[in-house]
Amino acid sequence: MIKEVIQIEVNGKKLNVPIETTIKDITEMLNMGGANIIAELNGNIIVNRDFEITMVMEGAKIELIRFVGGG
Repeated sequence: MIKEVIQIEVNGKKLNVPIETTIKDITEMLNMGGANIIAELNGNIIVNRDFEITMVMEGAKIELIRFVGGG
């Protein structure tokens, strides 16, 4: 069975993902899992607790930023 795909942009790079993909799915695809991520979807900040329920649509522009501690 072939799943339909949509094209989105993540951090400036085009990606093809299955329809019904969430922000959480994208962070997992990119090996960015974890609580230290900020996501912006089409100019709107998405809080971490909503990653699992926030679906992306065709043409979505997403910026993912991972905070790294150090000293």
